[in-house]
Amino acid sequence: MMADWNRFYKPDEKFIAIPVGNLTKINIDDFFNTVLVEHNLKKKAFYNMCGILKQTLAYAWMPNT
Repeated sequence: MMADWNRFYKPDEKFIAIPVGNLTKINIDDFFNTVLVEHNLKKKAFYNMCGILKQTLAYAWMPNT
């Protein structure tokens, strides 16, 4: 998972600098489209890349217990 972070997310400093509460569907779509074009991802690699964001958002929106 760290390798995917370093490969796909870390180079896009503009995207990862956006606070979670300020993310929009357009930000996410633009990011995913850019990564797809730049890396020509296969299905499994795309799902792995998406999984990082899904887990991050799920963790960010967990209620405090």
